[in-house]
Amino acid sequence: PLATEVVATLVPVGDSLYVEIGRTMLASIGEPQTVLNSLAVIEGAESPLTPSQVAGRTFKSSGGHEQAGGTMTATLDALEFLDCVTEPLSVSLT
Repeated sequence: PLATEVVATLVPVGDSLYVEIGRTMLASIGEPQTVLNSLAVIEGAESPLTPSQVAGRTFKSSGGHEQAGGTMTATLDALEFLDCVTEPLSVSLT
């Protein structure tokens, strides 16, 4: 019973923190957390990545927590639109 209570408390707290981090990033930087997290993954890579590799290295799930776009494709499209990444996926310095 104690473990169930701990999980029942921590899961909503974790969800709330995740939402608050995303709200803060959007308010302060102007981009959602999913976009910034993906950019950090691409920037930290030693070589260009495929979209599947980016998805595997991010906190982005396949449902539930997305704040901008429901897929990794939508997130990467946003980064390309902002001229932050180029194909193959690497950070653009322009």
